[in-house]
Amino acid sequence: MAPRPRTPPFAIHGRVAGEFFADRAAEVKRVLGVMRAPGTKLLVRGRRRMGKTSILDVAGARATRLGTPVLFADLSTAQTLVEVASRLMLAANAALQRHWHTHLLDLAKRLTQSVQLTYDDSGRPVLALSPSLFGAKPGAQAQTLADVLDAINAMAAAKRRPVAIVLDEFQEIERMADRGAWHLRGIIQRHDAVSYVCAGSRRSIIDAMTGPDGAFYKLLDPPLEVGPIEPGFLARWIESRLATRGVTAAAVTGGAVSTGAGVGARCVELAGPSTLDVMLLARTLWERSVAAGKATRDGVDQAF
Repeated sequence: MAPRPRTPPFAIHGRVAGEFFADRAAEVKRVLGVMRAPGTKLLVRGRRRMGKTSILDVAGARATRLGTPVLFADLSTAQTLVEVASRLMLAANAALQRHWHTHLLDLAKRLTQSVQLTYDDSGRPVLALSPSLFGAKPGAQAQTLADVLDAINAMAAAKRRPVAIVLDEFQEIERMADRGAWHLRGIIQRHDAVSYVCAGSRRSIIDAMTGPDGAFYKLLDPPLEVGPIEPGFLARWIESRLATRGVTAAAVTGGAVSTGAGVGARCVELAGPSTLDVMLLARTLWERSVAAGKATRDGVDQAF
């Protein structure tokens, strides 16, 4: 029987969690603390491919295990405010069905003019925005988003249980509607039963939104900056991950093989600072080294 192929030690697609998630303990702790504290509002800022969304996911999973539902809406591909509201409804279905079956019904009662309530095959409630709202005029769309967020806040207050709302790439609200950021501020600044994590990667837009003349000036907690993972830690982590899948980090010196010798550091040096780029190089190195069972600095250069 042929040997079972090893799964790669590095994840390069989708969101990263579990054994594939490197470090970020301090960042996860801070985001988790905000998710569990109603009324708090945090800005998470960092360039793309640094692992920002994975931090949000890991913190969200931990918050969920502790009993705090997390509603996640990605604004990067939404075109209108109603699409944002719809994504929050989809997130509510996923998060509230799991733990708070009756809370969806409460949410439906608060949004009688905006949502359609149906039941799936197992009898669980499913909420969806009324189709007519997607073609509404800008003012009505803005009101729909306000209604949805207000209802979630009111539900959390009535149940006396925290709910966290994550708006990823939140700066994209600016292109969806005239004064979109100011409208969003007007909604969330009055909410004290839910927490907000507003994350984004487009620094110039975020700086304008949070500066003295911006809609979010002094509304959000001091930003959590997501930068590169500490190089020494990441280098050691790469070598330990290679070892879990049958590849020893080694160096060839004068014809002799010695272990260690900077294989992980070379990955970071060549591909950094983007976390994803480093993972791509480490994954390619593993694929090219797994047959021989060892990886070298020269192998890193070749993989790069």
